[in-house]
Amino acid sequence: MRKKRLKKRKDNIKTLDLHGMDYDQAENAVINFILLENFPVQIITGNSAGMKELVFGILKEHGFYYYFKDWYNLGCLIIIEKKL
Repeated sequence: MRKKRLKKRKDNIKTLDLHGMDYDQAENAVINFILLENFPVQIITGNSAGMKELVFGILKEHGFYYYFKDWYNLGCLIIIEKKL
């Protein structure tokens, strides 16, 4: 199994890059990442509609707020906090 790709970007936000992962690997990586890291964090999904839907579903299921990093790159999400 490939090691999940965690990075700290120049903006000092912990990042999970899902490129190259299959859906099962991505699901496990996202769940562990959002439950164990301090916020805000960033998840790079890429342009795959299926990967985005997978991540949106996990975030919704676990009650996290998120937004797109910017409107010209919709393959990157910022997760800010858990809903109360």
